[in-house]
Amino acid sequence: IGTHSILVGNKTGPKGNVVAFEPEPGAANRVRQNASENAGIQVAIVGSPLGSSLKTSTLYVDDADSSGRHTLAPTDEFRSVSVNVVTGDSVVQSGEAQQPNLMKIDVEGYELEVLRGMPETLSSPSLRFVICEVHVSFLEAKNEQPDQVQELLAAAGFNTFDRSFRGNEFHLFATRTNPNSGA
Repeated sequence: IGTHSILVGNKTGPKGNVVAFEPEPGAANRVRQNASENAGIQVAIVGSPLGSSLKTSTLYVDDADSSGRHTLAPTDEFRSVSVNVVTGDSVVQSGEAQQPNLMKIDVEGYELEVLRGMPETLSSPSLRFVICEVHVSFLEAKNEQPDQVQELLAAAGFNTFDRSFRGNEFHLFATRTNPNSGA
């Protein structure tokens, strides 16, 4: 857990600014531990999940050892806990996180909600790359379509897209090739 945060932290170095949103305390502790084992990496952890609005919601947690799987998308498979949801825009506007230039999203079927909560952040020309793990079955269970993720990013000014498939999910790599073209 935190592999991508560590990878990005290694690339940005001690002056880099990596923010991980990890609402499940056990997983947040694993991110902290992984970061501490990699000298010079600065990873700030926000203990709230991202969503489309500020609210209290239910986080569904898979208690399997080291699974790291939890979601705001309702499921009977996992244990539930109450959490305070924040938006990406609110976190940037408050100064808790800087405007990102790269964003990686893995939210187990809550992709559209997270993206809907950050229209200003997504439209900023300084955000050049978004990597989003798209969980097809979770989205379809909510009557949402995986292509809506790409459509939302395109509306925010991203214009190059690649997909890497893995079973019933895929990684969507979105790039803003002209950094002066925010939506």
